[in-house]
Amino acid sequence: MNVRFRPIADVGRHPKSSLMAYPILEQVPLSDGSSVILYDMPASRAHVANNLICEERDGTVRWIASPGEFGPDAFVGARIEGELLVANTWSGYALRLDPATGNEVSRIFTK
Repeated sequence: MNVRFRPIADVGRHPKSSLMAYPILEQVPLSDGSSVILYDMPASRAHVANNLICEERDGTVRWIASPGEFGPDAFVGARIEGELLVANTWSGYALRLDPATGNEVSRIFTK
């Protein structure tokens, strides 16, 4: 299993301020008071849009998820199913993520 997320120590390489230029597509509240936010950021031809983040109550970023390694790709939907966060990608995958860490639990091709 490949983990595809950026831990809080690496967030400076992908500042939240760059995401804030895009509208929020979805916001999923988590039971611990944090929120998963999906920004409406399109994937360009060769770009992977890391447009799914988990934010603490105070606005600090807990993790940033990546839809994969190759573009174009971006997240297009997110929801809670049971204990996991399910995030769908433009390329047709459903990623099941641990909402506390952003760790990828599974990846299923859905198209």
